[in-house]
Amino acid sequence: MLPSKLHPGVSPLRTPDKLGARNILYNPESQSSPISLYHNDQCYELEKKNSQAINQTLVIYDLLRQGAGIGLLPDYMAEPSIANGELIQICPGWHTPGWPICLVYPYQNPTPAKLKAVLDILLESIQR
Repeated sequence: MLPSKLHPGVSPLRTPDKLGARNILYNPESQSSPISLYHNDQCYELEKKNSQAINQTLVIYDLLRQGAGIGLLPDYMAEPSIANGELIQICPGWHTPGWPICLVYPYQNPTPAKLKAVLDILLESIQR
């Protein structure tokens, strides 16, 4: 499932090339540059020239629910809003590259030392 969602009222597209120069909301910490979308053996790269980099996925989620554009969300966050009709998938079957692990934790600034240590260990083990 592609975690790109759009406010209701727009029909799903077969391919992402129909997106054109739309405002795309994305988290720069979890998206490549350009944004790569995959479907079977096809790859499509979305340009970020008209995009908004927002490093808080919850902010992206709220903006998408208000109709601020299209965006990329994790499945666990998007699926309830898709099920209740708040958001729709705009390119069903297309997805971003998967991550081997996703660690969800409450935002804190600065990141607590113990959490930072766990994150560093996990990142190091994934990069091997």
